[in-house]
Amino acid sequence: MRELHQALRLPRYYLKIENALARTLGRATTMMIGFAMTIVGLGMTATIVLLPLGIVTGLLGVAVFLGGTFAPDTRIDR
Repeated sequence: MRELHQALRLPRYYLKIENALARTLGRATTMMIGFAMTIVGLGMTATIVLLPLGIVTGLLGVAVFLGGTFAPDTRIDR
């Protein structure tokens, strides 16, 4: 991506903004999906029929949310 910035002769702060957005957008999306799964799981546990599926969905949602929150930053800036 840096080659594209150099070819277009964009300012250096565009590259910094792009890197910051790339790091946070994936995490934010993962956290929103995990939160939505948790809410859906809680809603499903309100009915006896969907109780087992609701518990699994809720716990998976919590795991996805925590994974998005505490995931290490693996992006390498060169």
